[in-house]
Formats: sequence, C-alpha cells, structure tokens
Amino acid sequence: MGNRNNGGAGRSSRSLTRSLMYVAFSRAVSASGLYLIGDFREPSPPDRNSSLQREYARQQQCQLLPVFRFLREPRQCQQLLFHNVQSLRAHLQLVTSDKVYMHSDLLLFAETWLCEDQSCEIPGFTMVASASRGSHGSSAVGACCYVSERLQSLVHGVMAGIQRFGRQSVSVAAATIRGTRFISMYASPGTRVEQITSTIAPYFSETSMHYVLACDINIDLRKNGEQQRQIQALLNNYNLRMTTPSDSYSTRAGTRIDYIFTTLSNTEAGAYTTVSKSFHYPLWLRFNFCDEVLLS
Repeated sequence: MGNRNNGGAGRSSRSLTRSLMYVAFSRAVSASGLYLIGDFREPSPPDRNSSLQREYARQQQCQLLPVFRFLREPRQCQQLLFHNVQSLRAHLQLVTSDKVYMHSDLLLFAETWLCEDQSCEIPGFTMVASASRGSHGSSAVGACCYVSERLQSLVHGVMAGIQRFGRQSVSVAAATIRGTRFISMYASPGTRVEQITSTIAPYFSETSMHYVLACDINIDLRKNGEQQRQIQALLNNYNLRMTTPSDSYSTRAGTRIDYIFTTLSNTEAGAYTTVSKSFHYPLWLRFNFCDEVLLS
C-alpha cells in the first residue's frame, strides 16, 4: 500500500504478510521522502517449506561455474593463447585483466598494429619477438610473441619480419623454446597461398624441431576450393595437423580463418570467448614440451 503522492507507505491495523509488504513498498518510486505511518509490525518468519525458501536453498546448492574456468586453474601442462587482437594497444587492458591470458605460458598475437618503436607491457611476460610496421603503410599488420617469466630463460632463438606483396602482407614472429618453435602469423585478406608459403619457409628450416603455427590466414578451410587444397599441401609438407575442432569457428561472423597447427602430439585446443571487441575469438592450446630430436 505505497503512496506515490506523498512518499509515505501506509499500513492496515494488522501486520502485513511478507508478500503484501513487498507489493506495498514496490510502489515507491524513490527512497527519498519515504516514511512509515504508525508502528512497524514485522511479519511472521517465512515458512521453511515455502516456495521462496526452497528456492533460496536450491540456489545455495547450485553454483554457476564459468565455462572456461579450467583455463585459469593449476595444470601440469603448458598453455598457449593465440589472438588476432586487432590492435594490441587498444585491447591491452582487457588482456591484462583476463586471468586466462595471465595464467598462460605463451601469448601469441596477430594484427597487433604496433609501430617499430612501440611496445606493450604485460605483467609477468616478456615480448621476445615482434613483427611491427614502420611509420608508413597499413596499420593492419603485425605479429608478436610473449613468453611468461617461467619460460623466459628457456628461449633460445627468435625471428620476426613482415613481407609485403603490394597491398597484401604476411607478418610473422617466432620464438624457439626447448626444441619447439612457436610461430605467430597474420596474412592480410587477399594474400595468395604461395605468398604465405614463401614467407614462412625460413621459419620451418630446422627439420629436427617441433612446430606450433598459430595464424590468421583469412581462408576458411571448411570450404572446398583451390586455396584450401594449397593450404592442405602446405600443412602436409611440414607435417602440421590442425588442433582445433573441425566444426568450430573463430570469428563473430561464424567463419573459421584462425588456426593453431602443430607437429606436437597429445594436445588439447579450442576457442575462448572473451569480452574483447575484436572480431576474432582467441584460440587456446595445451601441450607438453617434447624434447626428443626428430629424425629428418
């Protein structure tokens, strides 16, 4: 029995039930000027068998578990996150405040939009390789590799560069850790497969090494065409296999143009949904280092 006009709430001569009291006070549009007329009579305690109390009890037993909680929990393996971030500087705060990123061992980014004199600090990580644009040209390029402090001393080789083909380009950054080379690559839309092939060939020069290629190639491999067949031939040449589920997608448009390929065995991978405004979803990979030397 609320009163919208004078801000007061009246009562009857007897105590209101809890449900009626809720209805009465819900009529108040603001707490300003709200007062009670007469003495307040507290309603009877709620019945333990009431539907409301049963719902309270049920909610205490049913906890909501984040879908990707496992990506930020302790683990026995290593974890890599790859993301076409579409400007690392613009999304840096989202990265550093996300526990999934911060609990990973390697962070590989594509389309970083960084200039040669720019860097982005991520607590607990070191940028060990970066392919950055010059002061001129398209900003939609770049790739980089961050390694956590836990693995930084194990890095024993880095490579990076941008190869331009007119309006198209291929950006690559790589770091080698314990016999595995981790490669982040971005191929701009319209880049031909042979241009991708010629750019990444130097990064696959060691036949005794394992490889992880995390990339945005702007080619949807779920389709059947000449480009898809050429990419498959490229993967076969380096004994790379796809890690992410074949029916998954990597963009908000439902396309699949981001991938993680590897020669490592016994891996787990998938897409991670974040609050980032990037068009692309991050991809995650869990693996164990394989120290044995491969036979060429």
